[in-house]
Amino acid sequence: MNNKVIKTIGRLKNKLARFELLDSYGFYRYLSDEKYLKKYYKLREGKELNLDTPLALNEKLQWLKLYDRKPVYKEMADKYTAKKYVANIIGEEHIIPTLGIWENFDLIDFSALPDSFILKCTHDSGDVFICRDKEEINKKVLKRKLNRRLGRNYYERYGREWVYKDIPPRIIAEKLLVNKDGSPVADYKFYCYGGKPVYFMYSLGEAEHNVRNHKFDMEQNSIDYLFKRKAAIEEDKIHLPSNIQDMIIIVEKLCRGFPHIRVDLYNVDGKIYFGELTFYTSSGFIHMDSKEYSDYLAGLIDINTLKAGMGKKYDHISGT
Repeated sequence: MNNKVIKTIGRLKNKLARFELLDSYGFYRYLSDEKYLKKYYKLREGKELNLDTPLALNEKLQWLKLYDRKPVYKEMADKYTAKKYVANIIGEEHIIPTLGIWENFDLIDFSALPDSFILKCTHDSGDVFICRDKEEINKKVLKRKLNRRLGRNYYERYGREWVYKDIPPRIIAEKLLVNKDGSPVADYKFYCYGGKPVYFMYSLGEAEHNVRNHKFDMEQNSIDYLFKRKAAIEEDKIHLPSNIQDMIIIVEKLCRGFPHIRVDLYNVDGKIYFGELTFYTSSGFIHMDSKEYSDYLAGLIDINTLKAGMGKKYDHISGT
């Protein structure tokens, strides 16, 4: 029996792992969003999902998935249309140049692309394919990987993040961001609650699937200990940019009015670029060691005010 089979059998013995494995194959597609999230939440959190009076942070994030469904959110989640949305707020100079967009791999004209660039799908979340030298691209392998992503319905296959449900699947090429000194470009993820940034994460290695990060409050004090026992990157190894306040001003403009959103930015030799907007970090299951801090963040999401601005409770939930 090979290791892959043994690993799969091991996963099937764990209820949560079994659910996530079957979910990845569309086994729970028949469930409404509410029933799906109640089942998933019970397995993830070990308790029932209270949608009538949610109190815990992850409980409120699941509530937002189901009920806070403004049409503009889909524009903001689409990796292509989000650029125009953001440019109208903070300016075109903060947008990573788009090199092309295509509905399928065979339409890509690699001869028209520069030597280095990145490819990703507009309707997806996660994988980014980095090309540092296009002469070294294995197009057969790349096509297989991108076609797999194009055929993936992120909404159905992971956590019912409804904003991805109807985004048209396309491939987009962007300029590859590189620091002049060759150092890796950090990803700055700002977590915003109640329309304001509350903390941010300095992250490296996301595109290479070797993520290391460290979290700070808005005064640049380390709060990593609130999330995990051991820092993946020691604080003294991190040099935050001198224009961090300019980044915060940009985030404040983009997160205003949203109960919860994550704003991702890059800082390349002092130039600030927009990355993406995320409504449900980790599909709304944010882990942290400190329950006190988790409860503090939950308190910043005012569900009652959101309820007051909504009509009939279940009108816009698919499957109900």
